[in-house]
Amino acid sequence: MRIYIFNPEHDMSLASGLVNFTPPRAGRLLRHDLSFLPAVWAKQEDAVLVDEVDYAWEQYKSTGLSKQCNFIDCNDLSRMASVGMGLEFEPWGWDLPVREQLVKCNVSTSSLPDNDYLNTIKRMSHRGWSATNLLPELTKTKNTIGEAKICHNWEELKRFLSTYHRIVVKSPWSCSGRGVRYIEDNMPKQLEGWFNNVIKQQGCVLMEPYYNKVIDFGMEFVCDRKGNIEYRGLSLFETSNGAYIGNMVAEEKAKEEIMARYIPLSMLHEIRLSIISSLTPMLANTYHGPFGIDMMIVNSDGKVLVHPCVELNLRMTMGHISLGITEHPCHLMNIVYQQGKYCLQLT
Repeated sequence: MRIYIFNPEHDMSLASGLVNFTPPRAGRLLRHDLSFLPAVWAKQEDAVLVDEVDYAWEQYKSTGLSKQCNFIDCNDLSRMASVGMGLEFEPWGWDLPVREQLVKCNVSTSSLPDNDYLNTIKRMSHRGWSATNLLPELTKTKNTIGEAKICHNWEELKRFLSTYHRIVVKSPWSCSGRGVRYIEDNMPKQLEGWFNNVIKQQGCVLMEPYYNKVIDFGMEFVCDRKGNIEYRGLSLFETSNGAYIGNMVAEEKAKEEIMARYIPLSMLHEIRLSIISSLTPMLANTYHGPFGIDMMIVNSDGKVLVHPCVELNLRMTMGHISLGITEHPCHLMNIVYQQGKYCLQLT
């Protein structure tokens, strides 16, 4: 049996490097309220680990989805582990705290990733890794654009800003836009405090020129244990100041028709092949599971170009979830905060 876990604080856990990491209240609430999310893509014989089974059922039913699923809590998992059931685990993203959670549920460490595997995920999830190892390869495709530099001190940032005058600065590990700052020549003084704090905690920041975005999109993949990468589909989504708002839910053909308004579909095919050829040797024997790459179409001096790697997410993504919604007649999937809790809306 496969056990799924929704741990949206994954990127913050990577940044902390702690086994017993306590995320901010918003992160804890997001995990609690949307713990049922893996039911969207889990198979009928699988199970989803949640804090409160009854609450997970209540939230799941409120979405209007009717797919059969199984919710279990830590006590259920402990009983299953004690009788030697064959269990496999698939969290939103693998990190030290989620492994520790399973150990506390009496799961044997022999069935969980070791430190080397978790360290590899942390290293490759660092924004500097994709900026150094993936972005240069993908921007070899015609009509693409993209630049990102690692920065270790304030003087480097000021020099980069003096060149581009409007830039984006990102912490190496962060989620939902919380580690992103947009900076212009007249920098606010408090930015230096944020910058120094990130440098102290994470060692560096990433600097990018500001691009005039036309549309956000992404590509979703799965890598198996043999290193074979399978393309799963396009993700068309909306953000505000780097924070996720929602995903389009539609057939692949409909999404391609939207993309074709801006660029030739042959270009998407070329980028996809470049991603697979570039990442296959990098992920072989190092990572298996879902991943996604966020991209965007930009307007650069009147020319439409593609930024092919804004971010590599070596984990499950909201794009994967939108691809898994096939039974519900909706057009948009988004997460909203209302009446003191997070909800998944399908409209």
